[in-house]
Amino acid sequence: MDGLTKHKNQWLEQFLQLIVANNKRWSDLLALATLVHNNLANSTTRLTPNQLLIGREPPATLAQGEGADNPLVEQCIEQLHEWRVMATHVMDAVRNIKHYKF
Repeated sequence: MDGLTKHKNQWLEQFLQLIVANNKRWSDLLALATLVHNNLANSTTRLTPNQLLIGREPPATLAQGEGADNPLVEQCIEQLHEWRVMATHVMDAVRNIKHYKF
């Protein structure tokens, strides 16, 4: 394993520990964690994994489901609002992790 892979694995481990430590229903947040990770630009390439793999950032807006007059959709939107707040905190933590050298 090269140094870059080792560094990335350490970062990913810390990222997942943040999610697990701060939420009892951590498995519900794995999709959000994947979205956050895949939309986080690499410091070297300045591109996100999504940009590199699929050539674009997938839409992840709450407006796509609002006003659907569907209780299940409305419940999901409310949960997404809560996750967005949590994602903001996770992104702040990720930025702080990047400042540490392993």
